[in-house]
Amino acid sequence: MRSFSPLLVLLFMLHTTAALTVNGNSTFDNQVNRILHWNGDDFSSLGFGPEAVAGITIAIGTVLTFFGYKLVRPAIFVAGFIVGAVACFLLAERIFANASYIVTACWIAFVLGGLLVG
Repeated sequence: MRSFSPLLVLLFMLHTTAALTVNGNSTFDNQVNRILHWNGDDFSSLGFGPEAVAGITIAIGTVLTFFGYKLVRPAIFVAGFIVGAVACFLLAERIFANASYIVTACWIAFVLGGLLVG
């Protein structure tokens, strides 16, 4: 059985991610599309500064590197919360697309989805 190189898998995932587009016309969808298709020129289109996000994630990664054994459960909860929250938010956005209470429904779905999966 032949196994694939991790670098080859990473290159395939990078190529696949570059072709992604999120359908929809909400503010969240527009922001996601601006992040996915960012060419490095206009930093104002990203909303929150990419340097700040990178700095925060590097700091969190460093803390998890040295104290990871003690922080395994919180790290797993946060990762699950993020995945569940975003998935439920996107699902609620599609379900309640024409409702007048879409913003409230999406935020409730965000919190509940995050707590359920996290």
